[in-house]
Amino acid sequence: MENIETLTSLAMLKVNADEGQDYFEYITPFVSYVLREAQPNPVTDAGTQELLQREFGLSIPKHAVGFVLRRLARRKILKRNMAYLRLSASSRMGI
Repeated sequence: MENIETLTSLAMLKVNADEGQDYFEYITPFVSYVLREAQPNPVTDAGTQELLQREFGLSIPKHAVGFVLRRLARRKILKRNMAYLRLSASSRMGI
C-alpha cells in the first residue's frame, strides 16, 4: 500500500463485510463523507468517484458509485433535480 488512507479504508471495508452488509452499504459511509466535506453541486457519479479516489485512495467503479448515489436519493439525503442529483437542504450540515 502506498498510503495510510488506502490501508485504513480497506480495513473499514473489511469490518463492514464481516458485519454482513452488501457491497454498496460498505462504501456508503465513504460516499457520505466525501459529499459532506466537498459539498459538490451537482453530485455526479464521476465527481464522487474522483473524490473517493483522492480522499481515500479507493478506486470504485462509476456505476457502483451511481448506485450508492441513487440509494442516498431514496433516503432523501440527495435530491433529484431533473437529470442530476444535489445534496438536500437538510443533509448539507451532516449526512
